[in-house]
Amino acid sequence: MGGPFVERLSGRLLCYVAPHNAHDLSVVVRAAALTGAHPASGLVVRGRHAGELLGSYGALSPPGAARQPVVVDPGHWTTTVATPAAPLGIPADEDVLFPLSLDEQLGALLDAGADGVLTPSGFVQSGDWPALQAVLAAGAQVTDPRVATLIATDVGMLDRDRLATFLRHVDQRRGGRRLGFVFASTSAHLAGAQRMAGLRTLLGLFPGSLVLSAEVLTATDVLVHGGTAAIGLKASQRKPRPPGKSGGGPQATGYLPGMFLRELWETRSPAYYVDWFRNRPAPSCPACGRGPGSFTADQADKDAILLHNVHTWLEVLTDLRQEGEHARTWLSAQRWWARQAHRGIGPPGTGAPVVDLLQALCDLDGPPQQRELIPTR
Repeated sequence: MGGPFVERLSGRLLCYVAPHNAHDLSVVVRAAALTGAHPASGLVVRGRHAGELLGSYGALSPPGAARQPVVVDPGHWTTTVATPAAPLGIPADEDVLFPLSLDEQLGALLDAGADGVLTPSGFVQSGDWPALQAVLAAGAQVTDPRVATLIATDVGMLDRDRLATFLRHVDQRRGGRRLGFVFASTSAHLAGAQRMAGLRTLLGLFPGSLVLSAEVLTATDVLVHGGTAAIGLKASQRKPRPPGKSGGGPQATGYLPGMFLRELWETRSPAYYVDWFRNRPAPSCPACGRGPGSFTADQADKDAILLHNVHTWLEVLTDLRQEGEHARTWLSAQRWWARQAHRGIGPPGTGAPVVDLLQALCDLDGPPQQRELIPTR
């Protein structure tokens, strides 16, 4: 991996993708051109198409750019619940006399070009301590330093009544392995200040950990608190659900994917922004020149929104890197400014509603000094 897992990924925001078909693959390649052109980004690829992408790795690295890191998440946690007897999502093959070891199975992905691989862990249900111990024990058996133990679990593990027990088990059983985390939920995810505080505590204990399937707000907070994060390309990849709990939600407003609007630090359907900015000019993206009102339900426009999101959070990443040791203070001030910006749009007298996660982060940090409350754009 060109160094230990944590060193190769340190200081990066990655794009988390899970292509399901040829069209998805084409969009991922276009997103990879953006992440590959940035000195502090890369990809995490989930699922069965990871090998196909690795086989055509040239498409993931823009000409002249340094080789971006690509990490593979086998993705078994999306369909398999971990148990003490079967912590990993690897089906047993009774016809094989000498089954491959976990090292050998994951080594095939590394040989195919992956820079790092996560264990094929099953999903640990909230409070299932024996299953958690089994996942950690299985990961600790791997010898290759390019493999990290993945803990995919319910976000409730970060609640106050379970956090200490969760962290103690991880600390005692991880065997010195690098860690990746997915926190899934059927609803609120990391929207509460208590859960974000728990995530920060986790990163303090296990610096360099990789947090997958994250929102932009979560991922940037992870970065300034010593971790690495992968931002989901699509909504389902930013708001993971436990196995068997996916789908069933309402259609996106206007049938469009969420658009990350940096001025508000929100990721919502453009239709919301059009309504909120009805009586004043809506912001447009300096890079692609598109504003919320310019998108239709055409597939090309849907793809354009996904790519807009990537290049916009990459711009945030550039600014964070430029802030250096002041990045945490700068980020806190940016979020407060975005919260204030909601007051000037939307219904007169009330303003636009602030997304719960943004509100939680502002509450957690407290107000910045007045001199810091200055937007950069």
